[in-house]
Amino acid sequence: NSDAKGPDNYTFWAMKTNDFNELKLYKDALKKAKYVFLIRNPHSTILSQITRRGKKRGLKDNKRLPLDIIRTSLFWRRFAKSMIYFLRNHPEDTILIRYEDFIENPEFETCRVFNFAGSMKIDKNELSSNLKQIGGRATNDSDERYEGVSKMPLNRWSTKMKKHEIAIVAFFTRRISRQFGYKFANTKYELTTPIL
Repeated sequence: NSDAKGPDNYTFWAMKTNDFNELKLYKDALKKAKYVFLIRNPHSTILSQITRRGKKRGLKDNKRLPLDIIRTSLFWRRFAKSMIYFLRNHPEDTILIRYEDFIENPEFETCRVFNFAGSMKIDKNELSSNLKQIGGRATNDSDERYEGVSKMPLNRWSTKMKKHEIAIVAFFTRRISRQFGYKFANTKYELTTPIL
């Protein structure tokens, strides 16, 4: 947010990544940085990733490879562990937002992020109006369009994943997902308080 170049002249810098391999390097280099972690239940995340992988491989009709499900489950578990480590070791510089909480109450969660960053005051009426005006489409389905913050993707996995796919994901992710407050039972999640 500055005309002058150099890292000391910027107020905000955002980076979206699904991999936290180099997070400690960022923390060491950017001492005053704040980190916002957004997590989504593993089944939703993995369904999105394996659908995208299948399309890249030319698979049709939502056919998915079990090996892709295992790989993405292990990847989700690895980045979840990285988040937990960072949240525990740098609690003053990190905040956790669950995707599901954001979808249910986007104004509140957005205000949490801005309050945490200590960057600016938010006009809640303007924020609410702006959130209603956003729109887009589902990442893996160009026919699925929405306006505002859509609740459509919240439990899509429970109807789009096959039982054996649900079981594979649960096997690899259930224990660590509980730490984020995801209590998995059969084909649904109950959100509880994170125990980080």
